[in-house]
Amino acid sequence: MVDTKSKVKKYYKGSVTGLVLSVGIGFALYFALNSINIASNWLDYNAIVANAGNNPIYKLIWYVMNFTEAQFYAGFFASLGIIIGGFIAWRLDVKNSRFRGFDVSYGSNLWPWVLASQLLSLFIAIFVLNYTRLFNTGEYTWLPTFITVVGAPPAIMLLYGPNIKALLTSSILGGTMGFPVAMWISNHIIPVLDVPGVVSNVFTMAITGLLICAICKALPWMEKMPSKPLNREGKSQEEVLKEMESPQWFVRRVLADFSEAQFYGNEIAGILGGIIGPPLAEYVCDKLPEGYHPTIGNVTSMGLTTIVVSVIIKVLPWF
Repeated sequence: MVDTKSKVKKYYKGSVTGLVLSVGIGFALYFALNSINIASNWLDYNAIVANAGNNPIYKLIWYVMNFTEAQFYAGFFASLGIIIGGFIAWRLDVKNSRFRGFDVSYGSNLWPWVLASQLLSLFIAIFVLNYTRLFNTGEYTWLPTFITVVGAPPAIMLLYGPNIKALLTSSILGGTMGFPVAMWISNHIIPVLDVPGVVSNVFTMAITGLLICAICKALPWMEKMPSKPLNREGKSQEEVLKEMESPQWFVRRVLADFSEAQFYGNEIAGILGGIIGPPLAEYVCDKLPEGYHPTIGNVTSMGLTTIVVSVIIKVLPWF
């Protein structure tokens, strides 16, 4: 006789307290950021767009800003924050510190390689191929150069491990393919479907990801190399699931998701890049073009509440 009880899947509930705390943090940030009324012309977005096509300094600013484009911030300080936060999380991870938070880059010990692929592929797109020259036409106020930061290059490094061949191959392919595909979809598909422009970015990540992964599999020099494992005892599935029920884990996971698009997935990087960075940018300059987003506070609140919803969906048994 079959024991049907043994086949019943056990569901773990998320923390209601963690949900309340996360929503509370979201509202607190919303009201706090909306109370900031200081604006400045320093690092003005329109000035950056007007000069990023041919001025090396503004190209560099646009280059850095791309690290938080996926969060709809495109903030210079937010981007510096997420990179610095990733570095801090990686060093704490290597030292097995109890303050390390979630294992950066999923405990792969590959964060430096992930960052290197992002920096190199973005350098190819902006400085070598000079895709920002399209700003000079006056037709565009934004360009999808950020695709490489959250697309195939870092994903390939996580798949193939720490080696120069994978770094150069993924960076060159990602840096050359991402932008043209995104622009083609944006110019020819999005107007026909009449959907938000962000759809072109998501489709580009999927299409280029499939193409680059297929190309890498066919290239004879692309071999997977295991990364040096961190000297750490792993947790059992029961321990992990039990930890996920705590309010602390819920809030930490929400914060960590602010750096998930960059393949960091760590709350230190998320706090510095996703929460501290944008208010600082709002404090020193009103960088967004007129008619885009009235305040960074609105964007931060929207991002936080969206992340909270995604975490809730993950813990609900019927999803």
